[in-house]
Amino acid sequence: MDEQVYRLPNLVLSFQLTIKNVGDGVEGAADRIMSLVQTLPCRQDGFDDLHVALLEALSNAIIHGNREDPGKTIDVCAG
Repeated sequence: MDEQVYRLPNLVLSFQLTIKNVGDGVEGAADRIMSLVQTLPCRQDGFDDLHVALLEALSNAIIHGNREDPGKTIDVCAG
């Protein structure tokens, strides 16, 4: 299998997203992040796995990190 190598030395992706600490915000947040990631010039296989990982990470932040406190928020940032 031939694998393409992408060299993007000047590519900078950064974002910041704050969501409420409620379960119904997880899917929307993961979808917004995925729509941004899918614009990058990279291989598209594995995006389903990334989406599942985002859902799991955001759910864990709500349940374990914030102990399901509706007064708290989750900050997601990359840069």
